[in-house]
Amino acid sequence: MDSTCECGAASPCVDVWHAALAEEQADPEMYAWHNPLVCSFLLQHPSQRDERYADTQFRWLQLFLNRGIEALNAVARRTVSRNRGSSPDVVPPELAGYHPLPDVPSPTGFRLSVHHLRGPGGFTAGGAAAYGRRMTELARATVDAWLDAAPSPPR
Repeated sequence: MDSTCECGAASPCVDVWHAALAEEQADPEMYAWHNPLVCSFLLQHPSQRDERYADTQFRWLQLFLNRGIEALNAVARRTVSRNRGSSPDVVPPELAGYHPLPDVPSPTGFRLSVHHLRGPGGFTAGGAAAYGRRMTELARATVDAWLDAAPSPPR
C-alpha cells in the first residue's frame, strides 16, 4: 500500500490538517492564518476540494502573498459583511487582478505540504510569527506549483 499523500508528501496529510485547524481554533493569533491554511490544503488535495471554489482559493493565496495576512483578513471581513445581504458576492472584487487558477490537472509533488507547518515542538512552536512564516512558505509552494504546471504563454 502506498503511504504517500496525493500532494506528494511522504505520508497522508488529512490528520495533520485537522490538527492544525484545531490548534488555530484554540489560539486567536494563529487563527489569523486560517484562510491560507484552508486554501493551501485544498489546492494541494483535489479529493478534498470543491472545484467551484478552487479559482477563488488560488486568488486568495496570491492576495496573501502579495499584500500580507492583515490585508487578506481585511478583505475577508469586508466580503463576509457584503455577503450578509440578499445577493451575496462570494468572490471579492479585490481578487480580480490575480492570476486565475490554471486549467491543468492538479499538480503533485508540492515542495511543501501541511506537514511543514508543524515546527519543532508543534504547530504553535515559536509562536504566531513563526507559524505565519511557515504558512507563507506553504502558500508560496502551493501557488508556485500551480503556476509552474501551467503551459507557458506563446511568445
